[in-house]
Amino acid sequence: MQEAYIAIGTKFLLNGRAFQIVESPEKDIFLCEDLGFKHVKERFTRENILFHWQYGNLQFDVKGKNTKGEIIKSYEVNDIDALKEEEKKRAYFRYECIEPLIELEAKSLDKYIRARVDQLKEKHHHDAPSRASLYRWLKYYKDSAGDLRSLVSNYNACGPTTSTLEEEVYHIIVEKINMFTKREKYTARDIHDFVIVEVNNRNMSRDEKLKLPCEQTVRRFIKRLDGYEMEKQRNGVQKARAKHKQTNLQEKPTFPLQRVEIDHTKSD
Repeated sequence: MQEAYIAIGTKFLLNGRAFQIVESPEKDIFLCEDLGFKHVKERFTRENILFHWQYGNLQFDVKGKNTKGEIIKSYEVNDIDALKEEEKKRAYFRYECIEPLIELEAKSLDKYIRARVDQLKEKHHHDAPSRASLYRWLKYYKDSAGDLRSLVSNYNACGPTTSTLEEEVYHIIVEKINMFTKREKYTARDIHDFVIVEVNNRNMSRDEKLKLPCEQTVRRFIKRLDGYEMEKQRNGVQKARAKHKQTNLQEKPTFPLQRVEIDHTKSD
């Protein structure tokens, strides 16, 4: 179960209604604004919120990867044990990679990340992740308050969108994207051509033929992949950072001089 943070700014969904805590007039007492009806507030106690959360009536807003929703976000994966064995193994492997880094409180993690990469190379050889991957997985995990679902691979979202796409064709598409898109600057049309050739080759030895996927299906798969990693492989780290680097939205100040910004430009 995810951790519960109950404080001003916390959002939660209770019986289909979205709320945000806006005031705390007394200890463990919260005034919550109904996000569907502006200026409508309701009073909750901490005990009341935790009671509804424990019994599944209440859902806290979550952050990070693999989430969905507009006002109140939730995870696309309800239970990690419901995933395919391969997807679970990939998530647990990512957790194994970042586990020694999670509790570190160093000013800079770079030397620890580098040392961890060296350890993983000795243990896993060619399957060892890059420094960028460790930074990214660590961010996903911390943003989600330690929820393993944040480490589920993006390939989990690349599954068949309709019942007409056979599982074997799905794996062919993923395989070709992995082989070509990250190695050379192939277009989505090129990848689609590679997939069609592979499917046709397999159909030559089959009585029950596989259906050929359309180009749009392949484009959807590519769009759901990790944009940073693909850009890095195709155009280098600098361009990947420039295109995908994160910018964090600052909270609005609640009193004068809570946040001060300084412009070092010299005046005339």
